[in-house]
Amino acid sequence: MERLVLALVTAACVSPVFAADSPEEILAHVRRKYQEVKDAELSFTRRTRLSVAKIEQNATGSLLLKKGHKYRIEMDDRTVVTDGTTVWSYSKANNQVTVDTYRPDERALTPERILAGAPGDFAASLLGREKLDGIEMVVLKLVPRGEERSAVTALKLWIDPEDWLVRKAELAESSGKETTYTVNSYSINSGIPDSRFTFTAQEGTDVIDLR
Repeated sequence: MERLVLALVTAACVSPVFAADSPEEILAHVRRKYQEVKDAELSFTRRTRLSVAKIEQNATGSLLLKKGHKYRIEMDDRTVVTDGTTVWSYSKANNQVTVDTYRPDERALTPERILAGAPGDFAASLLGREKLDGIEMVVLKLVPRGEERSAVTALKLWIDPEDWLVRKAELAESSGKETTYTVNSYSINSGIPDSRFTFTAQEGTDVIDLR
């Protein structure tokens, strides 16, 4: 989905982490940290690159996330909201909202799954260290296991070993599209109300209900 999706997801000395922890152990740290997260709010920057067309686009947005498949992504041109049962996708340019039933996909890289260290059917390798905003991160690369085809061919995660939060994610797709999300700011467990995970269309909005 459209730092989406996300610093949700304690402290440890950086050198021992890299010396002793395998990629699987690092992901286990991330997933344990994510278990402590009930809700999160963050702002992010998204960069999209299309290698074939040699096009690059940049945008900013915000993400609200709450356990139970609830999230709200707001960007300049689009808002996507789900309460875990219904999903609303609003296009500002068209003044149109599409309403549909939310259908969880166990392989889809939703904001929740990225922040929780990606689905278990991805194999991880350690790429090394890299500084992000002056802070040294551990960088992992994840690729789908087995022969099953996936739109996402690789996922890179930049993880802060001080708190095990994902600060940056890069998704590479078979089409040649590459999308990078970088978390600018975040807050965790602030008590976001469920009312933020519904969408009410304003008068005059074209509503397409696919349920």
